[in-house]
Amino acid sequence: MDTAVGTPVLQVTFTLTRGDFVRGFLVHSMRTIRWISGITGALGVLLAIGIMLPSPDAAPGPEPVDAVLEFFAMAIGYPALLAVVAVIQFRGMREQAKTMTWSFFPDRIECVSALSQGTMKWQGLVRVRESKSAFLFYPNRAAFSIVPKHALTAEGIQTVRRLAIDGVGKKRVKVDFAAYQAGHRSRLDSTSSPE
Repeated sequence: MDTAVGTPVLQVTFTLTRGDFVRGFLVHSMRTIRWISGITGALGVLLAIGIMLPSPDAAPGPEPVDAVLEFFAMAIGYPALLAVVAVIQFRGMREQAKTMTWSFFPDRIECVSALSQGTMKWQGLVRVRESKSAFLFYPNRAAFSIVPKHALTAEGIQTVRRLAIDGVGKKRVKVDFAAYQAGHRSRLDSTSSPE
């Protein structure tokens, strides 16, 4: 790349919305959601099997159907609880911090808001994750920054994806394959259409 050190490859200004933040938080928490929901759902299934196949020496009485419903409610309710936590965290953010300008360089990302500014070196990022609605940049496993895709053009999305793979490494970038294919198909369609 022959881009000068002081010239960004891509610059985008956006205001982070509550929906953007909640979706990013849920994408970030997806592994935990799957584990918790899977474990509680499996326990609910085992409990339901235990109710349907009572032991022969069990005394007749009320069946504990409520316990099965509680396990399934926990499996379904955990993502909803995380969404509530994300909304609470978003409300705690100052309004001035929600409008940001991100400048993407070949070696770094610069983030500027009315309250702060910072630089993230591509090599210093633990991973970059792309979802259907946003890019998440991880300086460590627990913290992330969000750039919503609606703030980027189709070409901008491709540029961020390419910079992330080049800067962080292919193994530490999780690309939304469906979005990648859709962008790739639309690029092929635009280049192969007869003029």
